[in-house]
Amino acid sequence: MFSVVNYGKEKNCRRSITTAGSAWLRQDVADADLERTVPVKKNITVEGEMTYNGLLQNEIAKRLPQFVAYVTQYDRHFHTLTVRETLEFAYAFCGGGLSKHGEEMLSRGTPEANARALAAAKAVFSRFPDVIIEQLGLQICQDTVIGNAMHRGVSGGERKRVTTGEMQSGQKYMTLMDEISTGLDSAATYDIIKTQRSIAKNLH
Repeated sequence: MFSVVNYGKEKNCRRSITTAGSAWLRQDVADADLERTVPVKKNITVEGEMTYNGLLQNEIAKRLPQFVAYVTQYDRHFHTLTVRETLEFAYAFCGGGLSKHGEEMLSRGTPEANARALAAAKAVFSRFPDVIIEQLGLQICQDTVIGNAMHRGVSGGERKRVTTGEMQSGQKYMTLMDEISTGLDSAATYDIIKTQRSIAKNLH
């Protein structure tokens, strides 16, 4: 049984032993059918229902990718693109700019306050890839190609940070990360978690 409750700007951490079902839970919360790597076995029974602010999962399944980011255990990129190109492509693919919902959320104050808030938000989102690059500490490698096993590129820790930034494009409200320490040392993993805390506090 899993119970995940979030109050305010927090990062919840679900820790469990291997085969306990935590990976399946993360994928199910994200409704990551295309990314699912842990199939439901015959001896597993799934009961109950999952809701998002009172709405059943099947009611908003098509819209979930707009709100939930799922960072897989393994990095998948176009190896010939640079770090900046990858993040800019992801941002453009997710729509880019401030959403209509975001504008509506900034229209509940006085006209003057609304105008200032809207201008500030649009300024941030107009340069969102730059914000992500700075938040993730990727300035030094932003013009380096991602690379792969056959082509030299960024380091493993940098590649994982690129994956995280790529998945967070499009104003995601929740980020689910599956074994992000795979292939990384403790220092790189610590930096990524520290960055996630900063993003949760400053960008949401």
